[in-house]
Amino acid sequence: MSKWILVSLSLIFTGLLFSCEQTEPQPKMIIQLVKSQPPPKGKIPRLEGFTNMRALSPTINQDIRYATKNNFVGEVIYDCPSCYLRPEVALALDSVNKELRAKGIGIKVFDCYRPLPAQQKLWDKVPNASYVTPPNKGSMHNRGMAVDLTI
Repeated sequence: MSKWILVSLSLIFTGLLFSCEQTEPQPKMIIQLVKSQPPPKGKIPRLEGFTNMRALSPTINQDIRYATKNNFVGEVIYDCPSCYLRPEVALALDSVNKELRAKGIGIKVFDCYRPLPAQQKLWDKVPNASYVTPPNKGSMHNRGMAVDLTI
């Protein structure tokens, strides 16, 4: 993969990271939304203020690890195996994925928006700030501004 793609990814996410206010209010929990208002068959669940990556960019492979036991704590952290991001982050990720797809490769995501209760659950399992951001501080994942991915 060319260096310009890595630099583009880095610049896009760094720019978006610093444009996000740290005091941004938290949205409704994704888990409650999906469980209390299941979408009609074939519809993708919505989360106000967020973009569902499956709707925007269905070619991005999603392997949402915290919705499985295949993660560093070995437990399911949340039940919703979908990638939600703030619209500007989602559009940037989609743009990079399109460039990669033109080269015959693509993006696979492992973690996107993470509700605060999930952050608390991670912290309860691993109360070490070297691995998990303390819930009272919150993380870019809690704001829908971070994505764990591979190419």
